[in-house]
Amino acid sequence: MPSLDKLPYSTCRNVCATGCASYGDRPSECHDYRCLWLDDAVGDSDDRPDLLGLMFDLPSLIEDHPDYQGIQAICARELHPRARDDERAAAMLARLARVMIVRLSSPAGRTELMGPRHLVELLVERARVRLASAPPS
Repeated sequence: MPSLDKLPYSTCRNVCATGCASYGDRPSECHDYRCLWLDDAVGDSDDRPDLLGLMFDLPSLIEDHPDYQGIQAICARELHPRARDDERAAAMLARLARVMIVRLSSPAGRTELMGPRHLVELLVERARVRLASAPPS
């Protein structure tokens, strides 16, 4: 996001323990953003991102990526290190990963795929083929 001076999937410098340190002055990209919890698509009131430690959204940058064609995916972003280890967060991740790909990003920018084994293997194979056929840079 150019207005935030950050790369896609990287943690914003304004993230703090209670959410956004610049919430009142946030740019339009942030103002227009809606996580799946706000849309009542994931979790209940106890799963509010700042309480759960995870925020879910749809993968806007990968929806057109050829590796993901025909594969249902959701993005989960850890709001603080090891949030995924909390019992409630781990249960939600496991429940979602039983039926779709979950692209889990840590605050440090590390990404991992969770999901049905055949879908993870399909994504890995598609990436391998794509990278093997890519011209050298």
